Amino acid sequence: MKPFLEIDFLTMSSAFLPNRLNQEQQAALMQAIVEDNPSLIDEWQEKIQQHFEVEYAVVFPSKSIAYQALFFAASLNRFDRIIAPANAPFDVIGLALDKEIPCRLVDIDQSTGNMDIGLTLEAMSQRSTRGRSVVCLTHYEGAVMDVQQLQNESTNPNTLILEDASCATGGFYLEGKPVGCSHRSDATLLSFANHSIVSALDAACITTNHIAFYERLIAFRKMGRMSDDPKGHRIQQITGNHYPLPIQAQLALMQWDFWNERVSHFHDLIEAYRNALVDLPMVAVPPESLDTYSLYHGFAVQIDFNSMSFDKTEFLQRIQDELPIREGYYPIYRLPCFQKCYGDKEEHFPRMESFFSSSLVLPVTLGMQTEDVKRICQQLKLAISQ
Repeated sequence: MKPFLEIDFLTMSSAFLPNRLNQEQQAALMQAIVEDNPSLIDEWQEKIQQHFEVEYAVVFPSKSIAYQALFFAASLNRFDRIIAPANAPFDVIGLALDKEIPCRLVDIDQSTGNMDIGLTLEAMSQRSTRGRSVVCLTHYEGAVMDVQQLQNESTNPNTLILEDASCATGGFYLEGKPVGCSHRSDATLLSFANHSIVSALDAACITTNHIAFYERLIAFRKMGRMSDDPKGHRIQQITGNHYPLPIQAQLALMQWDFWNERVSHFHDLIEAYRNALVDLPMVAVPPESLDTYSLYHGFAVQIDFNSMSFDKTEFLQRIQDELPIREGYYPIYRLPCFQKCYGDKEEHFPRMESFFSSSLVLPVTLGMQTEDVKRICQQLKLAISQ
């Protein structure tokens, strides 16, 4: 069989824009490249606000910059305390370490890869005489976490909830509202990277329903100038200019009408994965109950390597030139920069250890078809059986 990576994988991750653009749209893209048109960014933000049923949306050129804006808008400082999953994105821990904000990691729900809600509530209940508890949760690979339960059962009123929904854009909460509405959290980070429903050159957005939060997001984007200080004579913290490019907005706007079509396509790919893996008892898949409201941007499976003659590391080396598979989020507590501050905490995260030693992420992209899923799963079966 032909190795999968010999297939044009660039096509699989593209947004298919070249196949859909007419001359007028091509001209609009070229104009966005050569002209500085901030009205495109405003139009895109309004589109996000309407689609996600949220009061405010502020777009940034990248996810990393959006995370910096999130911390700035929340006014996080060393008296606060971050509560994050053991597989939190590097951006969260990197900013926390840089700003000397204490971190409390919690173990995960091994069936989804999300932070365990019970352990999170326990961590939230521990109050401090100074500062706030700040929950930085992630919807792992698109498996939507029950934020409503987290909010309803919290006993600590001095808590912020910040969501990273970069891999869940297009999903819904159990109550039916779109992920990104920030109805149960203080703010949500959305991604428009190549793997998302709408691709805008790695742009990201933060949504919120709090006017003060929104104003600080806008201030972060323009050197730290608040709305009542247009000349910047009273800037408290210089942030930099972090406006997205007009072409990022133009790309997103051109694709927006395909949103529902692409959501359906992602669901078809997940259904194809489930059908293709049903006869592999050594491969565990996410709970099927999540499919009705989650939108996976990667299909996280767990393989029982204990029953095989090789471990995950050997397996990845074996397939690295044949299959486009990722190993998933790395355990944060293993990082030397984290251990320098907190020591070796591996024994406190048995579920994360078990999950990471067995989990792999299968691709879910716009360019894939169900036949690609079958081919991936067929080669996965062959690699496991060798």
